[in-house]
Amino acid sequence: HCEQYVVTVSVDSVSFQKPIPLGDVITIECSVTRSFSTSVEVYVEVFSSDIKGGNSRRCNDAYFTFVAVEDDTKKPTEVPAVLPLTAEENKRYDEA
Repeated sequence: HCEQYVVTVSVDSVSFQKPIPLGDVITIECSVTRSFSTSVEVYVEVFSSDIKGGNSRRCNDAYFTFVAVEDDTKKPTEVPAVLPLTAEENKRYDEA
């Protein structure tokens, strides 16, 4: 979304709802929930399934905040606005 380098500023409470057994395949799904002048909030969900793709389950989620930085100076730089389209995107946008 930012089309820039970003640095992690914070991670809001990482919640583990289910354990992830050794050998499971992990899938991470992320979406930008909102942008501010130089930062973005990203919602991250982690899913686990067995090696054949069966028994898929949501195991954890968290919100990450990143700040975009310029290539050469590494100073914060502006990021594009987020345009929520779905009801769920609007909900997360308003909650950010």
